[in-house]
Amino acid sequence: MNLKTTLKNCKRAMIYLVYRDNAYQNYWKFKKRDSIENYLIDMQSPHRIWLTNFFNHANSILEVGCDWGGNLILMSKQEKCKFYGIDISPESIELGSKYCLEQGINNIQLKEGSAENLSLFSDASIDIVFSDMLFLYIGPTKIEKVIKEFLRTANKSVYLLEFHSEKIRRKHKNSEDGWIYNYKKVLEPIVGSAALSLIKLPDQIHPVGRWKEFATLIKIEKSKLK
Repeated sequence: MNLKTTLKNCKRAMIYLVYRDNAYQNYWKFKKRDSIENYLIDMQSPHRIWLTNFFNHANSILEVGCDWGGNLILMSKQEKCKFYGIDISPESIELGSKYCLEQGINNIQLKEGSAENLSLFSDASIDIVFSDMLFLYIGPTKIEKVIKEFLRTANKSVYLLEFHSEKIRRKHKNSEDGWIYNYKKVLEPIVGSAALSLIKLPDQIHPVGRWKEFATLIKIEKSKLK
């Protein structure tokens, strides 16, 4: 086994240990954020533009794990829609709130909070609840609880842009990127097959790498729940 493989395996082992407790949440919560200029560049990532095009039919939208709110800011020109973002990092929320204030964006509210507890929002109070690569960092012991919080809060639909693979024999696999799930196995027992649809990220958006292999938009329609 060469040094590169050894280091990779050590990294994966460390990630697995981190995901088994709350250390990874604390890492994201206290991680020093970049300058706003770097975030503005990232906001134009093709996958973000592709993702947000699915949400133009809603009157209210919540992103869980919103970071500083880049996806929401992309959609903020939909003036009749109200946007909400929850993130575990107080620094990200402060950065995004300051930017929105400076830019005169008044239809976005950003709050510090956890995906496991969306108690800031009442049942069926938000048309669409979505995530963008959040479940990479949600371990198997917590994923069902988080999914149920999404479903409780959503009025119409839940969207998850995450790493999905139907080749996984069990429900999940830990990788150097985070948790890769077989979302059919995870979600069908909870919501039923009729409510569930999966849309592969177009190859041209990320033509190489693990995004090309795994990135999938998982949609759950509440009107079709089992």
